[in-house]
Amino acid sequence: MRIFNADGSEGKMCGSALRCLVSYLAQKQKKTRFEIETASGIKFGQVQNEAADEIKVNLGKAKFRQDEPIVVSGFEGYLVNIGNDHFVTFVEDFPADIARKFGPEIQADQCFSNSINVNFVQLKSPVALEIRFWERGSGETLACRRPAGKGGRKDRELHRSRLHDPGAAVLHPGSAGPDRALRERGRTPAPVETC
Repeated sequence: MRIFNADGSEGKMCGSALRCLVSYLAQKQKKTRFEIETASGIKFGQVQNEAADEIKVNLGKAKFRQDEPIVVSGFEGYLVNIGNDHFVTFVEDFPADIARKFGPEIQADQCFSNSINVNFVQLKSPVALEIRFWERGSGETLACRRPAGKGGRKDRELHRSRLHDPGAAVLHPGSAGPDRALRERGRTPAPVETC
């Protein structure tokens, strides 16, 4: 699977695209489990219902790029990788335009040599959080949720949390196994046939 951003640059991984591909393949091949090769390694997907429009994918384990948080453009956050690098920041104030307003500035900071995806996370309760995204190559998106499942000092709370994002998928950090891998589950739109 290859992923191209809105600006034409190539991304290494996309959980939403992975779910859509698994749904498409399931409908064409009449199988329920798939291994998909991506630029960030092999990922696994499984059909969750008969219509093949609810898919669960295993995104792998999040990897921290540093032990302590860093401050970028006034936001304290963590560098986390799970196929793509992300700056994950936990915020109290959570306006709807937070990603559009601050994402480009953080993404362009000189400390990120290859740019970066930016995730603004607000803890709603010990078991629920909300997130807004600014993605390298695409800008504000509804469907990038990987690294929020892990985040330094918030790891214990987040590892028990279910993430609901604007893209309507649910991330289950560490669900279904001791490997602490992030698993994403959600409905996919009907595949579009192209020539």
